Amino acid sequence: MGLIKFKQIKPLKFEMRARYWDPVKEQREARLKEIKAMQDDSIEAVKTRISRRFQGKYNEYYSEKRQAMRKQNMILLAALISVIFAAYFFLIRFLPVIENWLDRSINKKF
Repeated sequence: MGLIKFKQIKPLKFEMRARYWDPVKEQREARLKEIKAMQDDSIEAVKTRISRRFQGKYNEYYSEKRQAMRKQNMILLAALISVIFAAYFFLIRFLPVIENWLDRSINKKF
């Protein structure tokens, strides 16, 4: 009986595939659900609006938006200041050259 070898069947390994979980999407869906609940004119909607104001979560979205706008405005202001300084140094460096060129061109015409 040692001449014939049988192949033993091995059990399959358990594989659990990880699913993608998007916490931003989950928060957005929860926020949309709350907004839809607050837009109704029912008593529960009024209670939800009042409780959110007491919890301080009412302006949570707007404060984040305000911070993003402030950051964007600061970057824009920094870019504007750097352009002004660059123009200032350009004029200091090349204004005498431009002035001499203009004087020569005016003197040639007269």
